[in-house]
Amino acid sequence: MKPFSGGLLLAVLSSASMPASALAQVPGFCLEYNDKDHDGSVYGVTGVVCPRDDCDDNNASIHPGATEICGDNIDQDCDGLDLPCPGADDDRDGFRASSAGGDDCDDNDASVHPGTPEICGDGKDNDCQGGDQTCATDADQDGYAAVASGGNDCNDDDPAIRPHAQEICGDGIDQDCAGGDAPCGQDVDGDGHLSVAMGGDDCDDFDRATSPGAVEVCGDGRDQDCNGTDLECGTRNDDADGDGHKSLSAQGDDCNDQEPTIYGGAPETCGDGIDQDCNGVDPSCQAADGDSDGDGFRSVEAGGDDCNDNDASIHPGAQEVCGDGRDQDCDGADAIPNEDAVCLGLATTNPAFAAIRDHQAPRETAGEPPSCCAVGRSTTISFLLLLLPWALIRRR
Repeated sequence: MKPFSGGLLLAVLSSASMPASALAQVPGFCLEYNDKDHDGSVYGVTGVVCPRDDCDDNNASIHPGATEICGDNIDQDCDGLDLPCPGADDDRDGFRASSAGGDDCDDNDASVHPGTPEICGDGKDNDCQGGDQTCATDADQDGYAAVASGGNDCNDDDPAIRPHAQEICGDGIDQDCAGGDAPCGQDVDGDGHLSVAMGGDDCDDFDRATSPGAVEVCGDGRDQDCNGTDLECGTRNDDADGDGHKSLSAQGDDCNDQEPTIYGGAPETCGDGIDQDCNGVDPSCQAADGDSDGDGFRSVEAGGDDCNDNDASIHPGAQEVCGDGRDQDCDGADAIPNEDAVCLGLATTNPAFAAIRDHQAPRETAGEPPSCCAVGRSTTISFLLLLLPWALIRRR
């Protein structure tokens, strides 16, 4: 008579804990090498012939089909989860019922628990935030949902009332849903542009970031630069006017990408109300042609290089007078005698210095203070005249 093999013996011993159909499908050698706890379930290195189904081969009470004990944090039946005790997490969504001290507002529906995306209008509080979300409605079909449905249209019965609509000042109606009616005669947001309702060009006078020339943000549903439309993302032309300068929204220096004469460093025209060079200001003109003193040089304010447009003797290339404290040639500083090249070897033309050279008091120019040297010389002469009577008395 042949002895029993080890695999056959293990199969017989395990028959009490496995269904007959399961035992018939598992060869004896599978249990011999891959069932240490002898519970009739395969564990360890397995393959197609020996399918693995035991999740703990050191405990014979843990295997597929075992009785599950609720709430002990042990997966006795190897289905991947511990059985929650009744009332704790009946829908097995991982969230304890609110009645058991948890935050699951419906423990009979696994699709309802904190963190679940809310579905508007389905009558369920999917995310347990206190109620179902009302679906956005746009009754007036103006493209903006009503405030009551989570949108920002403050009057969903009137298509002329919506965010960024043209505001009419003083009519008592908040057309642009900015929180009130715009007062007439003012620049409400202080951006330097009157509202369209006041005859200006600011299409939203409650937003400082919105005005002609402002940086446009694509795809936000707003018209920051007041050109009538929002910029569509992905279709932006970084240099729409073809002047070789990218727009500010494209990290360039062109503050108006609809006008090719306006860009960073462009020639500025004074007094026209336009910032051609994008430095933030339009220079004022001191005269119609920007040359008040008629010396042929436009003032700095008018885009020229005349550093004093009230004095015809001061302009680039003018004769510099050494040491007079004035910058005749507009190079940024006065020439200093015996130091600057323009003064070396030349007679000083400053009257104060000429007086020292010629030993005579200088003539003072009306409206100008006396020079330091002239004051010192006159003080010395006055002192000598006071000493003269005293000297005559001593000689007697």
